[in-house]
Amino acid sequence: MEKTPAARWARGRAVAKKYALLVGAGLLYFAIITGTGWSIPCPIRAATGFLCPGCGVTQLFLSLGRGDFSGAWAANPALCLAGPLLLALIAADEYAYIRTGRGREWPRWLSGLLLAFFILFAVGRNLLR
Repeated sequence: MEKTPAARWARGRAVAKKYALLVGAGLLYFAIITGTGWSIPCPIRAATGFLCPGCGVTQLFLSLGRGDFSGAWAANPALCLAGPLLLALIAADEYAYIRTGRGREWPRWLSGLLLAFFILFAVGRNLLR
């Protein structure tokens, strides 16, 4: 990939567009939920009755949107803990992509650790309810 300023600028615009669309979709979903009360149900919970590691993410973001940090924690404490790390890793990857045209790979041990963390969280939250 090219490392010229023009190429970096083009990659930066592409990354900005991607996240602008993501934030826009999130804000639209937030407006739909708050306006209608309708949200996307978890297919794993619908099929099995068990909470998946992502169950509560919608409520977490709704709580964060209202500034209710205790409500966000109650909705999904695992994502509250891992979220800042995941955001930092994604930001580092995007920064490397803009600068060099190649993203940074996460260490395999970190991917395994995060996977184990979310699996243990899912098992624990289902055993404790």
